[in-house]
Amino acid sequence: MKSTTAVRIAIVIVAFTLVSLWASPVEAQSNFTMSLQIGGTTYAGGAIAPSSFVWGPPTATSPQGVSPELNVTLAAEFVDSVALMEAAQSKQLFATAELQELLLGTVVIDIQMTDVHVESVRIAADNNPSVNPGQPNVILTLKFKSVVYTFQPFLPNGQKNGPPVTFSAQFH
Repeated sequence: MKSTTAVRIAIVIVAFTLVSLWASPVEAQSNFTMSLQIGGTTYAGGAIAPSSFVWGPPTATSPQGVSPELNVTLAAEFVDSVALMEAAQSKQLFATAELQELLLGTVVIDIQMTDVHVESVRIAADNNPSVNPGQPNVILTLKFKSVVYTFQPFLPNGQKNGPPVTFSAQFH
């Protein structure tokens, strides 16, 4: 009887350890935040924070390599949406734009773009009850002439895990 209880306790401890290790990256994912800056305007925090991005055409069915296009989803803030629509309509050129993804305050992805213009602004809403039903999102498509992509390897707790790696490309 004592050996059965000891085996059960050992199994519970092993299972708890495995679940804790497996859950750590998920917990870290909930600590990600994003920031987008176009020209002098920053979109971060509050109602207009970026929630996702796709580097390259969103409808691509195969790997495209490096793309001069970035699609960013923001929670809708209609005053800024109109300003971005005006920038797209007038083909306004911005010297720079930068998208950062942070984990517990550490920048883990940094995409620095130059000679940027807002290609399009789309508004989308979803009535899926598991995702803020009907809440609109703004989907920006940015096109740019050059990019510097930096990735900082990290641990699940947000600490840096080695030096950052960088890739840059020019588009014509």
